[in-house]
Amino acid sequence: MCSRNPKVSIIIPTFNSEKTLPTCLQSIKNQTYPNIETIVVDGYSQDDTVQIAKRFNAKVLLSRSERCFARNLGANESKGIFVFFIDSDMELQPNVAEECVKLCCQKNADAIIIPEESTGKGFLTECRKMEKEMRVGGKFSEAPRFFRKTTFNSVGGYDESLVSGEDFDLGKRIENAGYKTERSRAEITHHEEELSMKKLVLKIYY
Repeated sequence: MCSRNPKVSIIIPTFNSEKTLPTCLQSIKNQTYPNIETIVVDGYSQDDTVQIAKRFNAKVLLSRSERCFARNLGANESKGIFVFFIDSDMELQPNVAEECVKLCCQKNADAIIIPEESTGKGFLTECRKMEKEMRVGGKFSEAPRFFRKTTFNSVGGYDESLVSGEDFDLGKRIENAGYKTERSRAEITHHEEELSMKKLVLKIYY
């Protein structure tokens, strides 16, 4: 059981994200759930990312760090009963937060997997979209993004030694600890950048 409208903290790592962040933050503003705080953890962007975040009344933290450290920092500074981690190029359906809270409060879930739909331009982006659609529901293709903060803290948050696969690592540790994971019907739209072969290879190499 939960108190009435427990706070949800949405945490977004950013770096030079001015092109995608307004859509992301507007989708948070459009949530049907009434009690949300937004925390942007920025890696000292050289564009208008921080100014955009402040225009949407987000709390801004500055840190030159990898994504896992930034997420953990945001969680440590959050005031929510729940923590929800998204990227700056994601757009939430209006009922995502509300549905996740209901699953936690009514079904006693500790973590929530939220389906993602990829969208973007270019052949490689279309291939990536098809790959995600084919792997929906797969054990190693989806990982939770929404957590009870007590659950997140009890397993130590994201592993800061990782630069890839941290979502699946956290999901596995939560499963191994005996916590309950549910899956929402509400979705996230992931606005993928137009990928070239060079960008894709460099991303995989990193």
